[in-house]
Amino acid sequence: MVKLITITDLAKSKLNGVQKEDMPEAKYIRIALKGGGCSGFTYTVQFETNKDEGDLEVNIQKLTPVIIDEVSQQYMNGTTIDYVTENGVEGFKFNNPNNKSCSCSHSE
Repeated sequence: MVKLITITDLAKSKLNGVQKEDMPEAKYIRIALKGGGCSGFTYTVQFETNKDEGDLEVNIQKLTPVIIDEVSQQYMNGTTIDYVTENGVEGFKFNNPNNKSCSCSHSE
């Protein structure tokens, strides 16, 4: 069975740092897809105090629990989230094995 998502140690560290600075009261990290990008989706990361009905809670060692909505779950199976520096730009990179049509790392 493939893990729904994997988050690298560097990405965990960055997520923990952003949460501590921006929203220390958050109980969850929401990872989701929204419309946009080359292949119709972009990824979002938000800090939240509540989860919605239908959210899947993913417990990852050394990280606030991650929640993923029902629709996003369908498209994220096997995704690895990393934090990278490419061409002088730092940010989270979503490596989704289900993405066959785009390599921009912002799209699904």
